[in-house]
Amino acid sequence: MKAMVLEQCGNIASQPLQLQELEPPELRSREVLVRVEACGVCRTDLHLVEG
Repeated sequence: MKAMVLEQCGNIASQPLQLQELEPPELRSREVLVRVEACGVCRTDLHLVEG
């Protein structure tokens, strides 16, 4: 699965979020895996990325 991974906080211009291909998580009892078609990022999320 594709995921945007934050290794270290930093200025958005330095592109601290990196697109990576990860193994899907192992599901536990009573869990479901949902396919996400689109995702938005709000300004608050970007503030968290910048630390």
